[in-house]
Amino acid sequence: MLSIRFVDPFKIDLENDGGIVNSDGDPIEIEAELIDSAGNRLALPFSGARGNLIAKYRSEDDLPHVGFKTLRLRANSAIDAAEIIWTTYNFRDMK
Repeated sequence: MLSIRFVDPFKIDLENDGGIVNSDGDPIEIEAELIDSAGNRLALPFSGARGNLIAKYRSEDDLPHVGFKTLRLRANSAIDAAEIIWTTYNFRDMK
């Protein structure tokens, strides 16, 4: 799972679709994907938030057991992130 902790004035709009917005309230579209050593791409869609400054992205399926060489983030506008966090466990495995 990928988490991005944003710096003010960017925040997660918890009242609407949970998307990231800038100080003017304009939506920021973020694409996250992993690229493995063979060049295959795996999208990590927005999956939720922790508070109004941390966005979470994860695969809807279990990750294949291969080595990933690249994490690619793209946005339709410049963003300011305090931290980008990669965790290798799956919350669905917790009981």
